[in-house]
Parts: sequence; C-alpha cells; structure tokens
Amino acid sequence: MWLLCRCTAKYVPASFSRGVSASFLHVLRRSRSSWNSAAFMPESAGFEGVSGRDALHDYSVSHSESFWGAVARQRLSWIRPFDAVQDCDLSQGRIKWFEGGKLNVSVNCLDRHVHTCPERVALIWERDEQGSEVRYTYRELLEMTCRLGNLLRRHGVKKGDCVTIYMPTCPLAVASMLACARIGAAHNVVFAGFSAEALAERIRDGETC
Repeated sequence: MWLLCRCTAKYVPASFSRGVSASFLHVLRRSRSSWNSAAFMPESAGFEGVSGRDALHDYSVSHSESFWGAVARQRLSWIRPFDAVQDCDLSQGRIKWFEGGKLNVSVNCLDRHVHTCPERVALIWERDEQGSEVRYTYRELLEMTCRLGNLLRRHGVKKGDCVTIYMPTCPLAVASMLACARIGAAHNVVFAGFSAEALAERIRDGETC
C-alpha cells in the first residue's frame, strides 16, 4: 500500500532523541558544579558508589551492561523482556543488543508518554507561513497514529507487509511511520518530490503490498 498526502512544511519532533548515548554524555559533560546523578538518572540509585557526574560516566563505560540494562528496563516498555543486554565483538562484526527482547516502537514513542503526560507537546509542525506552527500533544499524535493504523488494516495491510509512504514532511507522515510500526509493517519512505516513474520504481523494489 502507498499513501498520498498534499501538505508542505517541515516538522520538528519535540522529544525522542536518536542518539541516546550522545545525549547522556552531552548532559554529563555540561555540568561542572555539584551534580546529583540520581536526580538526573533515577536508575543510578542502584549503581554502587555512583554519586556524581564523573562517577556516572565512568560507570557507564566500565559497567556498560549494568548501565544500559537499567536504562532499557526503566525507560522502555517491553512485550517480552530481553535475555542479555549485549553480545558484541567488533573484530567479528557481531553487534547484538537486548537479545531476546521484544517491543513496539510506536508504543514506546507515544503510549508511555500518554500514560504520564498526555497533553505534553510531542510534535511541532513549522509550516511555510511564518508564525503558523501547529503543536500536537502525545494524545493527539497517538489518536492520529491509531486512526491511520486502523485504515491500513482495513486495506489489508498486516504484520510483515511493506508500506510505501509518499508524503512531504508533515505530521501525517510521522503518524504514518508510527502506524506502520504499530501494526508490525515495514515502511518505505519516498521523497515527495520524486517523479511518478521514480515512485513506481521504489514501490516495485520495495515489493509494497
């Protein structure tokens, strides 16, 4: 299936960091004064001997499994808990994280926040017209995502299928990607400026349903 939408502009996610590790280290390095690790990262209360910024950073390096295991258990919702935090060997090209675990990305991006802060801004859409930004709360984004997921299901999209998304950068594009993740379908994003021939080629290559 492929989705079409006529809307123009760019979107700015209000939360959801792509570089979790980089974000942690950035915050850790900024603070030069007295710093309470438990206030920043409650999970650190279980890390023996960790009370400050430098100690937390050192712990994340020397006890990476304990550190990231605590973060993953506390900050992600799991359908099935993972068996091991990591199994990595760069010399052999083997990189495995949270093996055995199962989760839904859409649930972790939306539902977790809806349970605690439904009216918090999740997405800021900056349209072309100056001063015409639109803000979507986690509740509103979840509702949009669920409606799109139900639409995809009604059109026969199921787990394991591939959906090509042909849209400009707008809230519906974000919700479409989250809707695919929610129902277990892969998504193939095609730039909205591509020609009909280029779009058709990518639909065929992606074996879109």
